[in-house]
Amino acid sequence: MQDEICFSIGVSHQKLKNKGVDRVSNDYFAILSLRDKEVAQENQFKRETGKDFYTKDLFKCCVKFFKANTEKFKLIMSSSEGRIYELKSKSFKEYHENLIN
Repeated sequence: MQDEICFSIGVSHQKLKNKGVDRVSNDYFAILSLRDKEVAQENQFKRETGKDFYTKDLFKCCVKFFKANTEKFKLIMSSSEGRIYELKSKSFKEYHENLIN
């Protein structure tokens, strides 16, 4: 998949508080551009109304793959709500911006 299309990985931080104990969990998801509509549909990615990209939650095996290959990704955005990574070899941001401009 990573050789054929350009994608990004998002990590959403979920903070839960239960009986005075804070628990943080991370949800991992892949992001595809509208340009890759066919691949997105074949792999059951979803497009929210008004959004110009597709997303799909990652299975545990994909999260493990991502974590094992973090040297292939660079962090492009980080906040208290989460992080976004893109491939070092192919910028999702540039790929996507070229499409929408």
